Amino acid sequence: MRETFWWFLFMVAGLVLFVVLGVHVVGMHMSSLFGISYEQTLSYAHVSARSAQLVFLIFYLIFLVAALYHGTYGIRSILLEFRWSFGKEKAITWVLALISIIFLTIGTWAAIASFIQGKGAPV
Repeated sequence: MRETFWWFLFMVAGLVLFVVLGVHVVGMHMSSLFGISYEQTLSYAHVSARSAQLVFLIFYLIFLVAALYHGTYGIRSILLEFRWSFGKEKAITWVLALISIIFLTIGTWAAIASFIQGKGAPV
C-alpha cells in the first residue's frame, strides 16, 4: 500500500487518541465532577465493575489499537529518518509490527480477562 494511506491512518489514530484520552482524563481524573472521589474511582470494586461493562471493553480496545498504531508509526518514521536505516525499511517495519502485535495480544488479553473477571466468571 502507499505510504500516504498509512500516514492517513496515523492521523486518524491521533484524532481517536485525542477524543479517547479526553474521555479518559475526564472520567478518571475529574471524577469529582460526577460525585465520585478519586480514591473511589481507583478502588478495586469500582474498577472491577467498570471493567465488566461491554462499553468499557470496547473503549479500552479502541484506546489500545489507536495508541499502538500511532506510537508504532511515529517510532517507525523517526527510525527511517536515520542515515543507517536506508535499505532497511522493510526490516524496521516488520520488527515494529511484530512488537506491536505482541503488545496488542497482551493488551487485548488483559482487557478481555478484566471484562470476564468483572462479570464474576473465573479467568
